[in-house]
Parts: sequence; structure tokens; C-alpha cells
Amino acid sequence: MNIIQPIDKNPHLLPAQDYYFLRQQGLAYIEQLGSKYWTDYNTHDPGITILELLCYAITDIGYRIGFDIKDLLAESLQTGGQDQGFFTARQILTCHPVTVNDYRKLLIDLEGVRNAWLLCKTCACELTIYADCAAGQLVYLKNENPVIPRGLYEVMLEMQADAALGDFNNGKIKQRVSVVLGPNNQFTAMLLEVRFPAWPEIEKDYEKYYKFLLPTIQLKANGVVVTNIAKIDEPSTNLTGTLITPRALRNPLVVSLEITFLPDAAQPLAEEKILLNNVPFTVFLEGSDSRTQIAVQDFIDAFTNSTADGLIPSYHAKIKQVQALINEAKQILHEHRNLAEDYCHVTTVAVEDIAVCADVELSPDADIEKVLAQIYYQIETYFNPPLRFYSLPELQAQQVPTEEIFNGPALAHGFLKTDELEAAQLRRYIYVSDIINVLTEIEGIIAIRNLVLTKYDAQGRAIMPSQPWTLEITVQHQPRLYLEQSKILFFKNDLPFLAANPQEVWATLQQLRGAQLNQVAGPQDLPVPTGTIRDLKDYFPVQYSFPLNYGIGFEGLPEEATALRQAQAKQLKTYLFFYEQLLADFLAQLANVSQLFKLDPGVKQSYYTQFLEEQVIKGLEGTNGIYNGLSATIVAQLAETEEAGIKRRNQFLDHLLARFGEQFTDYALMLYQVKLNTSNPQLLSLEKNIGTKLLQDKILFLQDYPELSANRAKAFNYRDKPPVCSSTNIAGLQKKLLRLLGLPPDTQLFLVEHLLLRAQFYGQALLPVCLNPDCATCGEEDPYSFRVTVVLPGWLNLFQNLDYRRFAERLIRLEMPAHLLPKICWVGNEVCRGEGDTAILCQLTATLTGALTDPTKAEALALPICRFAEQILTVYNDAFRQEFVRNGFNALSDSDLELLFTVNILPLVLPDELATELNATYQDGLKATLTGYFKNKENCFQFNIFWKAWCAWLTELNNLTTPESPLAQQVESLLTAHLQLAGTTLTTAMVCACTCQILAAYGEALRTWISQEENYRTELLPADWQQQLETIYNIHIQPEPFACGFALTAAFKTDLKALLLEYYLNKLAVLQTHAALVAVLGQLKSIYPPATLHDCEDDNDDNPVRLDATIIG
Repeated sequence: MNIIQPIDKNPHLLPAQDYYFLRQQGLAYIEQLGSKYWTDYNTHDPGITILELLCYAITDIGYRIGFDIKDLLAESLQTGGQDQGFFTARQILTCHPVTVNDYRKLLIDLEGVRNAWLLCKTCACELTIYADCAAGQLVYLKNENPVIPRGLYEVMLEMQADAALGDFNNGKIKQRVSVVLGPNNQFTAMLLEVRFPAWPEIEKDYEKYYKFLLPTIQLKANGVVVTNIAKIDEPSTNLTGTLITPRALRNPLVVSLEITFLPDAAQPLAEEKILLNNVPFTVFLEGSDSRTQIAVQDFIDAFTNSTADGLIPSYHAKIKQVQALINEAKQILHEHRNLAEDYCHVTTVAVEDIAVCADVELSPDADIEKVLAQIYYQIETYFNPPLRFYSLPELQAQQVPTEEIFNGPALAHGFLKTDELEAAQLRRYIYVSDIINVLTEIEGIIAIRNLVLTKYDAQGRAIMPSQPWTLEITVQHQPRLYLEQSKILFFKNDLPFLAANPQEVWATLQQLRGAQLNQVAGPQDLPVPTGTIRDLKDYFPVQYSFPLNYGIGFEGLPEEATALRQAQAKQLKTYLFFYEQLLADFLAQLANVSQLFKLDPGVKQSYYTQFLEEQVIKGLEGTNGIYNGLSATIVAQLAETEEAGIKRRNQFLDHLLARFGEQFTDYALMLYQVKLNTSNPQLLSLEKNIGTKLLQDKILFLQDYPELSANRAKAFNYRDKPPVCSSTNIAGLQKKLLRLLGLPPDTQLFLVEHLLLRAQFYGQALLPVCLNPDCATCGEEDPYSFRVTVVLPGWLNLFQNLDYRRFAERLIRLEMPAHLLPKICWVGNEVCRGEGDTAILCQLTATLTGALTDPTKAEALALPICRFAEQILTVYNDAFRQEFVRNGFNALSDSDLELLFTVNILPLVLPDELATELNATYQDGLKATLTGYFKNKENCFQFNIFWKAWCAWLTELNNLTTPESPLAQQVESLLTAHLQLAGTTLTTAMVCACTCQILAAYGEALRTWISQEENYRTELLPADWQQQLETIYNIHIQPEPFACGFALTAAFKTDLKALLLEYYLNKLAVLQTHAALVAVLGQLKSIYPPATLHDCEDDNDDNPVRLDATIIG
């Protein structure tokens, strides 16, 4: 529909757009300034004509200024507006996940995930360590001072149900089969509900299922064998070959299966078997006589069906999909991990089956099947509220603020409401009254009576009694409506009814469930405004609007005009040219508004001009014109110098930065301060002009700002694809620091999260701590929680300036998340210089002195020789450092060292003082001295050694990709099995305590061994490593130096030894690299540049250390 825009009779005009206002003001100024000589203000007066035309020209400019800003920036907006620092709402308002709700949204956005929960771990994740205050260290042996790292999350996922495979949150597989009953061979339908191990149970015994879950697996035809079927309360009995009555099926049965499969379909001879013992299953008969017996063989036939829709193939397909979803969730979590946080465990949520029984009174015209489906759906919804994705137009229609819509991570499927997310928490209690309130809203229901809830255990047995008021749900479990065991009895006019068509009920229920799986359509971002491109720069000369008799228009004067008349016209044109240039320049400035804020370091201009050529105003150029030799470049230079343009461009960029709450003021002051305080103009490696450097840094920062601001708390992904230790896989804070510090993006620095260095299995090295013998600590005993070490290249020229260091340290602490405690290390990276006569500098000096053609000049040339020796050492040291990294942190060979000398030292030019004083063989002496001294000196380079240790550990950690059950769980299961064989009955707590003592003793011995430098640096063959593990076991476990309260059997010790050897056999590399990293991290020391100690009245020397301004006085 076209909207008619009426013309306002009395428009409100700005002064620059109001011709009458401008004319009135002009006349007032004329009267004020020229009334003594000028009294005729009528319209015929030439001066008034000039005033009127200039006023009109100003109104034209005022009109153009009044255009919407999107018109002024129309050309830039057509390409997205990125070069103007304009980012869409989705780009600039969304952020990396920060809160628990943010992470829940991120996980729910995955295909196949219905809900998710993150729980902060308040207990130990992998294992517990302790503070030994007397020894001043952390240990595995239990005492009264446990150290529990914080910042860990337990992640639970609720998967979407599958139409064919059912609920992915449990191991249930349901299958309908037809069986023959009774002497009349009557067919009846039977529903088998088999409770196979769910994913959490598989994880507890992952070694058993590992090959069964390989991507290359193939189930063998006829590979399923039923070894036993028994009653759940009598698992030792065998019902195979017998008959069973439907009455006996009211309780679950158990089945034991032997499954044969090929781990690799390409190797048909390599068979494997997996045993599933005592798997519970429940049989639901439809309309059968309770006195009719059923052949157990029917159950066996169902279990041994190896077709694609059989029980075992269906279960295998189900857990494979669950595994894929879990792996996808882990990947997305690690890609969005926060600093000093990690994930302890990612699994599916455990479910508890809840059956509902009730009497429901209906209106006479109510559809029983429809009402029953709605009852089931509403109860399911009450148990587990669905989460709905909304489109952007929907939320805008609900008047949700834009900043709230885009708060949190950017999702692929729409937007989730935070209040709905918080309402979908795991329930601890189910209230019957709430269910009744929900059900009474269903059309056709009059009353609900006798509603009770019954919980079922993991085997499918009812936990009595049923609850008529409140039902408690187990912690970290999700209630699930148990349809097969639920019973709703309907009454119409006091007559009882049951649903006559279960298939219709099921179809209606599926339709209701499907309706909540909404597909969000429409835009997910606010559109970029688009304006109308206007020719803002187009200028029509004022003098062309004068009457023709003035002779200054396009037509000019007639040919017969006298010289005096031509001079008069030229004089007027010259007078007006000043105004013309101002007006044209204003339009040029307006046309280049987009250039003022443009994120382009090449734009260094802030005032724009428009050169008035002969084509614009006739009679300007040439010997007879107003000017001769004037050009656009000259006019631009007259308007603004390059220095002034850079300064004003920086001010415009400061405005853009301020819109995002950022500033470069401290950085700019630091740059000027550093340049003023240094005697070396090359110290900062800056551009000639500091303003240019600031301009470039601000633009780079603004170009990357959506990523820098969104990911400021994001950590690196230590589960990234190899190579995990790369310059692209870094923390978001690290990227932002590099931009704010004005450093190149390839500058190497490290943010070491102490939490990642925690012991994840017994025997790993532990971080050093400082403890008081009385254990009166205040967090010092925990070196892992919320602590970060920032490792900076302290040898760089820029970092040799103390002012810059202070600025960098202040900036790091300011940008670091407030709950994190950073330790900042300015690490060196040069060869060990040595002491005395053996010091490398002394050796180089001696070599040069010995190469003098005239030894008597040694004293006179001592200073130039020393300076040249220092230059040689610096150049070779830098070359060695870089080559060490390029060589993969491997030791450099003799040929490598000689090549470094040839490439880097030979081209050096001798100082003027030494140009004719050294003999021709001095380079041979330098080569021998340098290559000999630097041989095997790699460990002196502290930064490179840390870099090497960091990357080596990350690589080995990433190589441990095969999931496995926790060692404590394996040992506990082994101990329980041996106790049962021995007929010994112990509580779970006693078994757990003994397991912890065994592993603590073994882990402490292994930690002590691996923490020694000769052990974590020595490469061991698998046989030697196995021998070392056996030695530790024989010394520290075999004699039982711990007190379990009962004797360990010889058979258990034999199996325990085998288990420990198998568990640790592939962990040597990660143990060694972890111990090396912990050792290197503990030995990091900051280096400091040379400084001058003086009071505040001294001159500004390099790196001044002023009295009363530092910790040394």
C-alpha cells in the first residue's frame, strides 16, 4: 500500500535550510557592519543579489546535510558496511558462551539434542590429590587436606527420540512380534521391551564395548546366541525350552547373549565376541488369556533375529548414533571452552520410568483416544518441558529487546528464551497436584480421581508403594513417562471405558510430539540499512545564477565588451571564487563522510576539497583566468597537511572505539613515552610517524572487533585437529592482547591454564606449591583453580623497555577475566653466556683481539672489539633461536651451526675502527668459537624450551583419543569380583577406600619417579617401561604397605599387576611430556633489561629505575 506523504504547510526548518532566516541574518550583519556606506538594501542592489544567491546556495547544502545518514553512507552500506565499523546485530551482540545457560543453548542447537545441563563439579573429577604441608608439596597419598580443582563441569545431554530406535537416553529397544498362543494356534501381538545397557553404563565398562563401537564393525549373520533366559529374581535358572504363562510375565525376565561380530568388515577372519549378561526385558501381551502359556523359544527367535530391524542390530545402531552425538557435543564444547575451565564428563542424562494411573471422568461426547493421547502428551510435557526455537520476527512481535534477543551465542536454528530454558531444569520432585492442574485444561475432562505415580527401577521393576501426592526423582535423573505401564480408566456417566484403539492413541501422540519440533524460518539477523546513493558532490556555481547582464555566467560577456567591462566581470568572479571554493569543499566533505570513518589504513585525509576546474566554472584557468598553475593536489595540501590528517583520522577512529567501550589512549601515551625515553630510534620498529602506527593498530583492532569482543574469554582448543599447537589455535584473549599491544599477529606468547595441567590419572607430575608446615593456607595449596601463567618473549627489543612492560602487564590484568589470577613471565631466549674467562662474550673478544694485525693496539681498540663481539653474539643467537624452532626443536648439527655462521655472520660489516685492524683469518676463529660454544646449548633457550615442552605435551595429550574407563573403577570392579570369589562381603565404601589406597600408593611412587629429570627426558623402549612399571609395583604394592582392613589375595595381586601394566603401557609419552612441562613451567624466570638507577632529578636515561618508585627503593 502506498503511503501518501502530505506537504507540511509550516515545515520546521533548520537554520541552514531556511532561506528567509539566512537572508534576514545576512541583512542584519550588513546593516551592522556597512550601514555607514551602504544604505540601499533593496532587491535590485548587486550586494543584496549576492547575499540572496549565497543564502540559496547554503540552503542547498543544508538540504543535502539533512539526508539520512544511510544515504550519506549508501555506497559503503551496499557492501555490508564493514569498512565503516558497522556490524550486524548477530555479529556484534552475540558472544562466545559464558554462562551455563549459554552453553545449554549451544548444545541444544545441535541436531539430535533436546536439552542439556552443565553442573559445576564440587568434588574431584578424575582423582583427588592432597597437600602435604610438612613436605611442602602435593601428593596422591590421602591426608586431611584434599585439593579439589575448580572450574570443571559435568555435562548431561537429553537426546531427541527417534521414531524407529526410540529414546536415545536409555538402552531400551522395543519390538512388536507375533506369537502363537494356545491349542487353537491363535496369533497375538507381543511387545518386547529390552533394557540393553544405556550409554552411561557403556562408559563405565568401555573396554568391553570398544571394538563393538568401531566404525568398521560388521555384525555377523546368525551371530547372536541366547545362552540363558531366566526370571529376574532367579537369574541362575534357565527357562530355555520351557513354556511360561502371561501371569509370570508381569515381572521382567533376563536374557544373556553372546554376540559375534567383525571389528573390521575388511578382515572376515578376525572375529570378536561380546557377552551381555542378564539383560532385563519385559513382555507386554495385547489381549491374551492369562491362562495361555507362551513358548520361551519365541523370545529366543526375537533375540537371534539378525536382520536390520532385529533387536541386536537396532541396539547397535542406537548406541552408535548416541556415540556420534556425544562426540559432536564434545567437539563443540572444546571449540567453545572458556579460560581455566574444562569438562569432566559428557554423557547422556539417566532416566527414571514413571507410570501414571488415574480415573478420569469425561463428558459424554469426548473422544477417548484423543483425550488419552493429550493426557500422555501433557504429562510428558510437565515431566520435561520442551524447548522451542523462535524466529527473529516472532521475538520482535513479542517486543523482546534487541539486546536480549541476541544475548549469548549465535545459534543455527533460531533463538531460545532464557526463561523457558531455566524452566526446563532437571526435576527433583513431581507433584500430583501439578499434573491434575495441567490435565483439567484438556477439553472433555470433567474430573480426575485416584491419580498415583509409580517409579520403576533400571531393571523394569516397580518400586512400591505408588505415590498419591509427591514422587521424588533421583538426583541427576530425568523422569520419563512409562506408557506401557500406565493405565488411565475413563468414566462416562459412571460407566468405565478403556481406549479401544491403541494404534490411534499412539498416532495422535506422535502427531502432538511432532508439532513441538518446530522449524524456524525467516531471517536470523537484522538487515543492514540501505540508503539511496546521491550525487552529493555535484556543484552548480553561484555565479551561474546571476542575471545575464552581470556577464559572469556560462555565457559570459559579449565579444564587443570593453576591457574595463571585462575587468569588472573578472573582479566579481574573483570575489565570488572564494565563496565558490568554500561551498564546493563543503560538498566534497559531505560526499566523503564515509572516508572519515573508513577502516582503511591508506586513508590519511580528513579534510576533502573539490578542485574547481574550467569545466565547472568558465574563465578560471589560464593567463586570462583567475589562477594559473593551480591543481587539485595544491588545493588539498592547502586544506590539510598529512600530519594533521593522520591526527584527525585517529580522532575519528577514537569515536568508533568509544562506541564499543574501547580506547587506545594509554597505548598512545605509552608509544610517545617510549619514543621520548629511548636513545635508540629503532627500538619500537615503528613507522616514521607514531600517528600512522596508531592509525594502523586501531583499524586492525576495529576490523577484528566482532571476533575479539565475542571471544575474549574463549580458551584454545586442546582437542583440535593436529597440529594442535599452531598459531591459529590460540585463546581469544591472546588475539585481543596482540591487537591492543600493537604486536604482529605471529608474535608468540602463551596463556597457560593451570587447570589443564591437573593430574588426570595417577602418577602424573603435580605442580609445585608453597605451603606452611601448619597448613594455614589461603588457597595456596591449590595451584590449578583459576590460575593462568602468561609467558611473554622478554628478549624482544620492544619488551626491553620497562615502560612498555608496565603497560603490557597492566593491560593483561585489565583484560584478564576478573576471577582469574595471572602470573606474568618475561622469559629470555638466548644462550647461557657463562662466567669468567669461559663466558662466550669473553671468548669472542679474545678471538678478535688475537686477530689484530698490531697487538699493541689491543687496549685502544678494546671498546670497538667489545661492541662488535656483542653484535656478533646477538645476531648468531637470534639465528640459532629461529633455526631451533624451524628444526622442530631438535638439536642442531655441526653443519647447521656452520651454515648459520655463513649466512648470518660472514655478511656482517666490520666497524670503521676495525676495518683495517684484523687479519684475514679472524672469521675462522669466530666460526670455531661460536659453533663450538653453541653446540648442545639448546636447553639454554628458555622460551624455546617451554614452547617445545608445551607443544610436545599437547600433542601427546591429543593422541590419547581412545575413551577408557577410569582406572579406579576398573580396579574397584576387579577387587569386587575377587572378593565375591573368595566369599568375602564388604561394603562399597570399604572397597572404594582400599582401591584409593592402592592407586594412591602406586601413583605416588610413579610420580616420584617420573618427576626426576633423567626419567622424563630419557627415551624408554616399551620393554624397559614395562620393567619400570613392574618394579614400582613390586616395591610399593606387592608388600601391601597400605591398610585395607583385609588381606589381598595372590590372584587379585596378579590380576591387578596385569591391569596396571596394561593401563600405563601407552601412557609413557604423556607422562614424560607432562612432567617436562611442569618442570619447565616451575623454572620460568623473568629477565630484565639493563636499567639506570637515579632519582627523579636526573635526566631521562634509558629504562630509568627511579628511587622511591620501585620495590628496591
